[in-house]
Amino acid sequence: MVTKVMLRWNWTNKAIAAVAAFAVYFALAAWSKWIWIDPVPKGRVVVRLGRPFEVYGAHGVACYQLRSQEIFESVVDDEDDPTRSPLLVYEDNHLLGPPHSRIEDIGRLGKGRYSHSKRGLVFSASDNSDINANKHIYWAVLPN
Repeated sequence: MVTKVMLRWNWTNKAIAAVAAFAVYFALAAWSKWIWIDPVPKGRVVVRLGRPFEVYGAHGVACYQLRSQEIFESVVDDEDDPTRSPLLVYEDNHLLGPPHSRIEDIGRLGKGRYSHSKRGLVFSASDNSDINANKHIYWAVLPN
């Protein structure tokens, strides 16, 4: 024979349930704050690169979005200093590289290479996927 026990919601039971609910809420909030990763890279200037990009070779793309911003144009690589640009390129929250690559190598070899010059930003995906079709988010960052 099964007997049912009815719980009476008196003041003590309600207080215990409220304390338990707050404890669970704060534990979950602390856990989610601890595991959450901000998808936006950190830097002095951060720009999300917008699609579509112009295809360059088998694996590269050219982005001219940064040419309209003086802060990026003032630090491009040039013939006198081919490693001048401090620009970092991120795929989601992963740094691409090597930087200052030859644009021919970017288009032919890919694998995350990039170059920031007067021509604009030429870069490739880390896995040589089609940047215009993949689901990654690309960022241009000038570090602090």
